[in-house]
Amino acid sequence: MEESSVRGGQFHVWGRDRSHRTLLLNSATETQRLVLTALRQPRAFQHPIVIQIRDPGSLRTSASPVWSEITEVPGGFRFEINVAPEQGIVPGDLWRQEVVRCLLAETILRSRADSGMSGTESPPPDWLLHGTLEMLVYQATGRPSEAFARVFQLGHVLPLDDIFQADPSRMDSVSRSIYRASCCGLLQMLLDQPSGASSMSALLPSLASPSSDPSTAIARCFPALTASGNSLSKWWALQLAAMSQPGADEILPPRDTETALLRAITLQIEPEPAKPATVSSGRLPGRLRRIFTRPKTPPPAPSATTTATEPRSLPLASWQKLSSRPDRTAILERSALALTRLSVRAHPIYRPVINDYLALIRDLSANRRLRDTDSRLAQLDKTLAGIRSDLSRIEDYLDWYEATQQEQTGDAFRDYFRAEDELTSPPPRRSDPISRYLDEVAREFEHQ
Repeated sequence: MEESSVRGGQFHVWGRDRSHRTLLLNSATETQRLVLTALRQPRAFQHPIVIQIRDPGSLRTSASPVWSEITEVPGGFRFEINVAPEQGIVPGDLWRQEVVRCLLAETILRSRADSGMSGTESPPPDWLLHGTLEMLVYQATGRPSEAFARVFQLGHVLPLDDIFQADPSRMDSVSRSIYRASCCGLLQMLLDQPSGASSMSALLPSLASPSSDPSTAIARCFPALTASGNSLSKWWALQLAAMSQPGADEILPPRDTETALLRAITLQIEPEPAKPATVSSGRLPGRLRRIFTRPKTPPPAPSATTTATEPRSLPLASWQKLSSRPDRTAILERSALALTRLSVRAHPIYRPVINDYLALIRDLSANRRLRDTDSRLAQLDKTLAGIRSDLSRIEDYLDWYEATQQEQTGDAFRDYFRAEDELTSPPPRRSDPISRYLDEVAREFEHQ
């Protein structure tokens, strides 16, 4: 077997195939860069990480094709990642998980020689590992507030003690997604504190012992969290609420963008204010009143006001119906404001047509270019139809390419296949903290 490595680098890859060694080395080095960036840590290491490319024939049935081993050796630790490619394919999610595991473990154990830890007790803790993995996803795709909003909107925040004690290996896909989003939010909260990077550097070595209390370690390394008198749990709830709000850097997908666009260009008409009712006296004027009327009990007066009309919506194509309304300008300005807000997060392919709709509505509001309004609307409708057609063809092409042209399998359906296997037999009742949390939330909804 031969070795591939970067001079002065942390990773050393051993295997027969040079192309495989180079591919894994580049991937591991890039993952290291992303982890250091996410956790805001300097590029430093003490122990190398060895990557062994194994023969897939040596794997036991149902054994993982990627696994790591952390063992104590004289003077420090040995970190080894084993890879057994099947038809030249390595599962990307498992590969990244074990690389991140070894990187975090090396950081934690760097100055902890003679600790006597190895095997299943080796760091990092699960909440740190899965929180970091989720942060890498958000680095690539942007932080999706929906993930945190789903957790926050369940009614109450997942307790930190449950996060620290949970076992993600026994979770289903729903529980795991909630768990990973919560772990990521916790890490982001810590890094957003004053001197978050240096405090994280102090926290990591304190997590070497599996018996150490994470809450105590966090409070010691991040004193700002308790200096104001608030508990760590309160800070955690506030952080999750803040992360559940969408940011300006979160770009909407095409379908969501078009849905928001159609909503924005629908004119929302507020109910007209209630008008005083005209009360007729029922009397005839002048002498006729004295001749033709007889004294009688007056009828009960009608209500002093009439009921306000309900709010309704109007398509932009019916803009001429606004000409007689006194609040015409306010109605158009509401749509203009909605379009302006949408343009910040809209998918780039829709931004030109959003700007065109915004210009048209502002012209209507200022009574400009009214004669060609209908032709401009028709052209915008045609542009939207063209965007839909282009997106449909792109989606069809990507589906065709993924189904027929890829030379390696992806990880998108791993949870689906796992869930399908679980549904073939009644699953045992789960007792992990995340499942208990979801059961409690479900019971609350049932009693509402």
